[in-house]
Amino acid sequence: MQSVILAGGKGLRLSQDMPKALLKLKDKTLLEYQLEFISPFVDKIVLALGYKASEVIEFCKTLPKDIQDKLIFFSRIRTSWYRKIKISITTHHK
Repeated sequence: MQSVILAGGKGLRLSQDMPKALLKLKDKTLLEYQLEFISPFVDKIVLALGYKASEVIEFCKTLPKDIQDKLIFFSRIRTSWYRKIKISITTHHK
């Protein structure tokens, strides 16, 4: 089974100049909470990235290997999000 996490937000309402997914709540980022929760239940996790995607990707390199191995990254390009994610899930499901 696959999962998609929309992790492309800017966090403007939070007055931060960083990806919303990397905002800390207590000792972990919002993204860490999501990944740790969903990881045991899925084989692949598609991270749909936008704002400062490279920072999120670099952060993901610090995660435990079992989570890293499940990640597929997509950042904004000209095609629609739905089409890219659908292609990704179809391709990785084979």
